[in-house]
Amino acid sequence: MSSVTIILKNSKRLIKKYKVVYKVNKDIKGHFYINSSLVYAKIRASKNIPEIIKNSNLAIIEIYCSDFIEQEPIATKSIKGSWIHHPFLKDCDFWDFTGNSGY
Repeated sequence: MSSVTIILKNSKRLIKKYKVVYKVNKDIKGHFYINSSLVYAKIRASKNIPEIIKNSNLAIIEIYCSDFIEQEPIATKSIKGSWIHHPFLKDCDFWDFTGNSGY
């Protein structure tokens, strides 16, 4: 398990520990941990897709945060799709700046 820390210069976004998981048909094909904001965790997750799943239409990326609901992803995306945030997360930026879901 590797962990990456991204230093955000001149940013007021909160840095939290996120787990990025790559899955195909519910089978985990890779994961890593990152200490950053949710915005940068999503960027990093999209850029570091494992080669074995890059061309899979069934592959998804899930991001988890222990400060949120630990067993449910805070954000999910298919490899070629857009990010979908958890229904309890009102706004990604609101989360990054306050650490609060907005509800």
